[in-house]
Amino acid sequence: MFRTDQASRVAAYAQRRGRMALLLLLLTPLGASADRFDIASFEAPAGWSRKERADGLVFESRQVGSDSVCLMTVSRGYSATASLREELDRAWTAVMEGRTFADDPETPAPLDIGNGVTIARRIAPVQTPKGISIAALNLLRKGDRLVLVLVSVSDGEAWDRCGNVHGDFLASMQLDMTMPLTEPAALANADSSATHPDSTVRPDRLPAQGGPDPQMAAKFNHSVVGEWQWVLTTITWGPAPVKFRHVFNIRFERDGKYRIASQNVPTETGTYRLDGQRILMRPTSGADYVLDWYFGTHPEASANWGLILRSNVDWAAGDTGEWRAFKPPE
Repeated sequence: MFRTDQASRVAAYAQRRGRMALLLLLLTPLGASADRFDIASFEAPAGWSRKERADGLVFESRQVGSDSVCLMTVSRGYSATASLREELDRAWTAVMEGRTFADDPETPAPLDIGNGVTIARRIAPVQTPKGISIAALNLLRKGDRLVLVLVSVSDGEAWDRCGNVHGDFLASMQLDMTMPLTEPAALANADSSATHPDSTVRPDRLPAQGGPDPQMAAKFNHSVVGEWQWVLTTITWGPAPVKFRHVFNIRFERDGKYRIASQNVPTETGTYRLDGQRILMRPTSGADYVLDWYFGTHPEASANWGLILRSNVDWAAGDTGEWRAFKPPE
């Protein structure tokens, strides 16, 4: 099993914050719900971005000027067919398939958080190409209804920074027993091909909007070979606004090798292999991962065009599952 001083520190963060978050569930009173997604209602975390998708609701908090990211993904409700522990095991396998853990997962005892809702959770430090992140899968049950809340943070500092918010959010959740369920379940029956390099490519891996452009693909000779750049500009507002320009470069060589740099600093090397609309990435150090790809326009902004990539791990600035538009360097 992978074990370093860094892994030990992150595991300690996860265990300590996991226990603190569970205590928060006991200490935080339920208030009037200010937000809702599918059958779940809750107090939305203040200051976090909110993005609703077909397969879930994502809250994100990003520390400006760094790669420190906290994410919370809420699934749609689905029906329970087994015990809470069995459902947690099943969801953990589906969501975490293909990931490498830096330490053994921790599974605290289930906890009644009031209003008929019981929560079970599992926490683990996860080895990623960029280091060690932390994942906490929270399964909420009321009657025969289940909702998953996947908490993902980029590092131990982010886990410590966002832990109170996680606890408050989970403590505020209530499940509606009258609203019809939407099938299939978002995370419990998640597309495992997103994390398993040998899975079959599904047509719905491409975005519903935007999408491939044959003429653009021809412009780049239908090949990912070359250097590609994604740029993100953020602004810190205050008495003296500060602008940050984040530059992320990836170069695919003809011989099957690749290298990645952030702010012109090399961060990753390895080999790659194309498999249809996937790029199977094998870093020199760290676990393998997968990029979906196409040439065309971004699904959310047609002005963003080029080589559109989506990773199944925290890759370019904590962007699991997000499409990013890469262009030739300026």
